Amino acid sequence: MPILFAAFAAAAVAARAPMIETVACSHFTELSNGVHAECGYLRVPEDRGIVSSRTIGVPFAIVHNARRTADDPVVLMTGGPGVRGIPRTLHAVDPSFGGRDVIFFEQRGTALADPPLQCLGYTEEKQRAQRGEIGSASLAQGLIRVAARCVGAARRSGVQLSGYTTAEMVADLEDLRALRDYRQINLVGLSYSGRVISEYARDHPDRVRAVVANTPLPIEADYDETGETGMRRSLDLVIAGCERTPQCDEAHPQLQMKFRQIVARAERHPWHLRVPDPDRPGQSIAIVSTGWVVANALLDQLYDPSTFQSLPARIDAIWSGDRKALSAIIDISKSNYPWLMRISVWCNEEEPFEDKGKIAGDLKAYPEFAGVDQATVPLGLCEAAGFKARPPAGENRAVKSNVPFLIFSGAMDPATQPAWHRAMVRTLLNATLVLFPWRGHGAGFNRCGAAILEQFLKVPTAKLDTRCVDQMPEPDMNSRLD
Repeated sequence: MPILFAAFAAAAVAARAPMIETVACSHFTELSNGVHAECGYLRVPEDRGIVSSRTIGVPFAIVHNARRTADDPVVLMTGGPGVRGIPRTLHAVDPSFGGRDVIFFEQRGTALADPPLQCLGYTEEKQRAQRGEIGSASLAQGLIRVAARCVGAARRSGVQLSGYTTAEMVADLEDLRALRDYRQINLVGLSYSGRVISEYARDHPDRVRAVVANTPLPIEADYDETGETGMRRSLDLVIAGCERTPQCDEAHPQLQMKFRQIVARAERHPWHLRVPDPDRPGQSIAIVSTGWVVANALLDQLYDPSTFQSLPARIDAIWSGDRKALSAIIDISKSNYPWLMRISVWCNEEEPFEDKGKIAGDLKAYPEFAGVDQATVPLGLCEAAGFKARPPAGENRAVKSNVPFLIFSGAMDPATQPAWHRAMVRTLLNATLVLFPWRGHGAGFNRCGAAILEQFLKVPTAKLDTRCVDQMPEPDMNSRLD
């Protein structure tokens, strides 16, 4: 019996050992002409702390650099949690990565993962609000109801939702590095993945050469407590940008008042509009532009200069009765977003640290937003879905590290606030913060950011030339609508 037991135990361990399964890249993406890439799944336990845990697949795509001069690849991760990381088309490696291969690494449970953690009905509830069929209170109730049903069904089918955490993603990343036999890697992450790469640098400092965090969400930030405040801050900055531009201020005066009046008018007398149906070309869908619909559409414009620079003109046009100016920004598309994955990550490691009173107060602080909730999940969802996570206290403490960090921050960012990035530099002892004055979320996605990234990857400890930031033009706050 002891021999049989030992053999069984050895087989169980072997079955749980991480491995790479190669698949055709067409399974995830398309390849541009001349691009050489490898794609596959990292096969790992869903929850490494549970012996009986099933095995899942975490997708990756390695784009080989035709002019490779370095053996330490750049690993790219994106935000969310839950945003797709592997692009729909793989192109040749950009020169800014300095002769390195590039690895697109997914978060576990995303749309390309095996399996994806979808939640049937969650997107549909959001679409109902976007069409003006329900308001903020009904939306929150609907999302909580759907999420509880999805979580219950997933658990009954054997899904270990406890495995969807930043710590498990860090372990995924380390398993991929080890299986590919990379001595060191460079990490580039956007938004939520700023947590993953920061924790990896904390836990595996000898394996990291350099870290680039593009408008990251810090581990210690209690995001939902200030979601509305961050959005209000960005809206105020856009309006202030118009007010200090004489031409814009003259053309679009009193924007604060007009924003409030637009939303209040929509609450009392909503417009009935038709917008293109994203699923049926040439067809349209009826929309009731409630206050929630109007506020949501306008606030969505705050993430990038390409949209927020025309926001003064759009607010003025809608205030003056231009229905096309509103219908052009109402998004009713159906996403393939892995909502159950996002819910699980948030309820496992973020919601337990947040102050529910502060979240509720922040939501009520800005009535001009008509109840548009910037929190990641509605209040009460995690409890209703049966999450009882008790993450270690360290999962809400600022990361301390000597690894070279480059942090890109956008002064106009409504999602990850520049104050958070300034605080990160105080505990990341070899960090450089680059603040883009006129950029929002994903601030480093521009030529200047690419040039700074290239310098940093070349010599992570060298002083960076960031003069291109000061040479970037301000957005034209007097932009007209298309």
